[in-house]
Amino acid sequence: MRMDLFTDFQPDIEALLQPIAGDLPAGPSMRYDPQYMAIRDAREEEDARLPMREWERPIKKADWRAVAENAASMLRSRSKDFQVAAWLCEAWIHQYQLAGFNAAVALLTGLVERHWDTAHPQIEADDDEARAAPFFWINENLPLVLMLHVSLMRLPERMPSTVCAFDWDQALALENRKPETKKSAAANISPIPTRSEIVAGTHNDNLQILIANKNLLGASATAWEAFSEALNEKMGMRAPSVAKVHETLLRIQRVCDTLIDGRAPVAAQPKPSPVPVEPQAVGSSAPVKVTNNDITEPTATSSRESDYAMGPINSREDAYHMLEAAAQYLLKTEPHSPTPYLIKRAVSWGRMSLVDLMQEIVREEGDIKRFFSLLGIKEPRA
Repeated sequence: MRMDLFTDFQPDIEALLQPIAGDLPAGPSMRYDPQYMAIRDAREEEDARLPMREWERPIKKADWRAVAENAASMLRSRSKDFQVAAWLCEAWIHQYQLAGFNAAVALLTGLVERHWDTAHPQIEADDDEARAAPFFWINENLPLVLMLHVSLMRLPERMPSTVCAFDWDQALALENRKPETKKSAAANISPIPTRSEIVAGTHNDNLQILIANKNLLGASATAWEAFSEALNEKMGMRAPSVAKVHETLLRIQRVCDTLIDGRAPVAAQPKPSPVPVEPQAVGSSAPVKVTNNDITEPTATSSRESDYAMGPINSREDAYHMLEAAAQYLLKTEPHSPTPYLIKRAVSWGRMSLVDLMQEIVREEGDIKRFFSLLGIKEPRA
C-alpha cells in the first residue's frame, strides 16, 4: 500500500472505454488467455493485518502494479471484461486508495452504460448468472479491501504508520475485552495501535487528513450509488446487490467522524486540488483527474452567480437558476461534497412531471420508502 495519504491519480478512463478495433467492440472473451490468468495469479496475497496464528511459510504478497498494468492493457486493447475491471478496481485501491476507488467507479459505470450488450462475461439467452458474477465478487470482496487499505491518518512512530478503519475496529474490540483475555487476543493480531494511541494522534495534520477523507468518502458513496443505479437499469429485479460496498464507505466515514469529534483544523488550508472523479466524467475525452487531497479554499463566483445570489426571486425560473448557480459554486469550492450533485438532481426533478419523477425514483414495489428518504421526511402512516 502506498504511504502517501494524498495522491494525485490521472488514469485515462476514456481510453479504457473506447471500443476495441475490429468487428467486436468489446473484443473476444479472454477467460483462458495467459494474460487473464496472470492477472488472477498476481493478485493473490495473504494480508498480515488479519488475525493469524504462526505462519509456516513467508506471507505471499500480491503484485498490484502488475495487476493494474495487465488489467488496464486488456481492457484497453483486447477485451472489455467486468471481472478484469473488478480486479483493476481492487488494484487501484491498493495503489491509490480512495482516488483509485473513485477512478474505478467511473470505469465500472462507463462499462455498464456503454458496453453492456457486448462485454464479458456475456449474457447467454435469458441466463445472466455469469454476467452477475463479477458484481457479486465486487460486493463480497471490496468492503474488506476498503477497510484495510484506505488510510485514514498516520502515526509516524508506529510500523505500519498508517491507520485504517480495520485498525480502529480491532482497537475497539481489544479495549472491550475482559482484562484476562486482552493479552491472548493481542498475541493473535498483527500489531495495531490502541484506541488511546489513535485518538491521541488526531491533531494537526491528521485532523485535516481525517476531514478530507470524510468528505471524499461522501463523494465516493454518491458515485457508488450512481453506479448501482446504472446496474439496476440494465438488470432490473435481477441486478445483484452492491450495497455492502456503499455501507462500507459510510462505515469508514463514520470512523472519520468519530475521530474528528466535531473539531475543525487550525492550520492553514492547502490550495484547491482537482475535482475527484465522478461517473458523469466518464465520457470526457481528457484524462480523468482524481485526487485524495480534497481540502479546498473558496473561489470567486462568476458574475452570473453573483447576480442570482444578490437579486430577489421573482419567478419559479429565477429560483431554479439560483439553485443551479449554487450547485456550480459548490462544485468549485467543495468538489468533495455530494451536496452540489444533490442540488443538481433536485433542479432536474423540478422540471419533470409527477409521472416522470415517480418513474425515476419509485421503480420497484417498496421503493416509496426510498422516495421519502431522499426527501428527508418520515414516511406517513397508512
